[in-house]
Amino acid sequence: MNVMHVSACCHLDSIGGTQRFQWDLAAELTRLRVRGSILWLTEDPPGPWIVDRDVPVFALASGGATGLEAAAAALVEAERPSLLHFHTWGHREARLAPVAREIGIPLAFTFHGAMGLCPNGTLLRWGSTPCDGRILPGRCGSCRVASWLRTPHAGERGAGGVVANVRSGLRRQRALRHGPGLAMFAQGVREFLGACSLAFVPSPRFTGVLTSNGARAEAIRHCPPGVHRSDIPATAGARGDTPREHASSCVVGYVGRINPSKGLHILLEGFMATSWDGARLRVVGAPDATPRAAAYAREMEAAALSDPRVSFSGALPVGELAPVYGGLSLLAIPSVGVETGPLVLLEALQRGVVPLASNRVGQPELARRHGSLVEPNTPAEWRRTLDRYFDLHRAREAPFGELAGPPVDLRTMQDVAVDVLEAYRSVLPAPTAAASAT
Repeated sequence: MNVMHVSACCHLDSIGGTQRFQWDLAAELTRLRVRGSILWLTEDPPGPWIVDRDVPVFALASGGATGLEAAAAALVEAERPSLLHFHTWGHREARLAPVAREIGIPLAFTFHGAMGLCPNGTLLRWGSTPCDGRILPGRCGSCRVASWLRTPHAGERGAGGVVANVRSGLRRQRALRHGPGLAMFAQGVREFLGACSLAFVPSPRFTGVLTSNGARAEAIRHCPPGVHRSDIPATAGARGDTPREHASSCVVGYVGRINPSKGLHILLEGFMATSWDGARLRVVGAPDATPRAAAYAREMEAAALSDPRVSFSGALPVGELAPVYGGLSLLAIPSVGVETGPLVLLEALQRGVVPLASNRVGQPELARRHGSLVEPNTPAEWRRTLDRYFDLHRAREAPFGELAGPPVDLRTMQDVAVDVLEAYRSVLPAPTAAASAT
């Protein structure tokens, strides 16, 4: 069996959940004697960190978008994998999928988050209410315009910025109303999902998002994410086994991408409203490779300059997050958009760090059981929640390891690979499926 994993992202660092899942899955499948490779549909230059040398990575960053798509199609035809497993969705994936179908290669898709299927990238209707995820051009177009009108971009604050934002929103509204963009997008998603032999969801709550957009019910597989085997402490159930900072301080961590849907601005405002000198906020992350995300990240760093308790550091190489978690007492996940994970929630629980999360995370019961859900996800509520934990820290009423509850027996990516391989075998011809077991 030969599986090619396809993604439009190549953030080779430790904070990319989708990328980590893809790499770890390919590596674990290799250990199960499934030949695998990774295809990046991106013009971004590849970074220096590769997780597993046994998994070849094809980075076709040449010739512009059209040349890249042609090169990807030629590669798939030359390699002839047993199955093409997509981990992201967009216009390049839409052009590659039919090439695979024409030569008889089955398709699989893992739903990693809202960015691929929601035009707004949040799965929130009007930016506040969880959406059923069905792509309806009229509804999605109005929601998209509303989001642009509601949130001025970085550098567009004040009256002039609002006017510029309104004009920008009106231009988009005309384009969406009279152009074929969203209708074509919806049709492309339905055709792709309908053609997928397998569609993996991390939680049953996301099944409707895929079936309402064309996925066949019999293709859906429930496949919760897992942690990498190296993230598991050597002593089973070990908590607090890495040194925290000095007891006089309580360190809150934010680990992940820095973009508006992740909600760092909410956490930052809430934290800066607290007054305890012993509190610290450490932001470990980097923006997506878009101008808007880069501008947002600069704005966040500028806003934090007035509070010396806040520090920023960039993304780290894969495998170097353990010391970061070792220095944290609390992990904040202030996501605005709906999450299918995030991976950092699982990593925090494995390292004995108490999670504080908005109710947009994919497994809110874990956050509620071992930490706190911050509801509503507002700066004021984050301030109240943080102050409560700071008070507990100063009073030493309980070590944070005890506040997190009993040890968590989480799935590993090895468990995920076993489940995914079983699903592969269920849709592949018998000789191909049997080949992975020899």
